Amino acid sequence: MAQGSQAAKATEGSVDLSPARRNSPYERWIESTGVPTHKGYYVEDLRTLELGWWEERQCNASFLLLAGQEGVTEARVTEIPPGKTLPPIRFAMRSSMWRTGED
Repeated sequence: MAQGSQAAKATEGSVDLSPARRNSPYERWIESTGVPTHKGYYVEDLRTLELGWWEERQCNASFLLLAGQEGVTEARVTEIPPGKTLPPIRFAMRSSMWRTGED
């Protein structure tokens, strides 16, 4: 794919996904899963969202990289068939708190 084509595709959805912006370890990990990634400000209908097989989780899924959430939080859609369970997964999480108001 030509350099210009990559840049055009990277800006799809009005989210800054230029090479400098999309190079975070998290975004590289998402790309490595092969699961579809949807970028933008919102998803009109989660029921019609394109999902793809996520081997590690043994399910169909999709990652959502919503504008304004970059580097703060994750959103994903996971399809769990009726009567099925997913394999356990471990996460390393960091908690953030914001305090509002006056003392």
